[in-house]
Formats: sequence, structure tokens, C-alpha cells
Amino acid sequence: MEIKFGFDYLLVMRGLKPGNALRNKILTYHLEGLLNIASKIENEELPKNVKVMGNSYFFSECTLQKFGFELE
Repeated sequence: MEIKFGFDYLLVMRGLKPGNALRNKILTYHLEGLLNIASKIENEELPKNVKVMGNSYFFSECTLQKFGFELE
């Protein structure tokens, strides 16, 4: 069995073994980041047409569209 982690996960997520706890923590960080971006747009700290680049195994295209994001 091979388990791969990104470098940032190794630094930030130390102590969490693969499984539900790690998955939930990563998902929480993703959601907090998206909420922070939405808040900055509402407060006009970021333009409404800001592009967020990244990838996630947690969100499908349908889920992100429900949150109001447009995918390119």
C-alpha cells in the first residue's frame, strides 16, 4: 500500500494518520479558505471576477457550482 501526501500536508497535518480525521481536517481547511475568499469579495477586498486556482479531490464540479463558483 502506497500513501502519497503533498509537502504542505506533511508540515501542517503532522500527527494525523490517514483516515477520517485527516480527511475532515483537510476538508475544513478547504472550506475555510473558500469562505475567506467569499468574505473578501463581499468586503470588496478582492474583485468579483477573481480566479482561484487549485485542485481538490473533495469537491466535484457540481458541488462547487452549488457554492456559486464557475469552473474553467
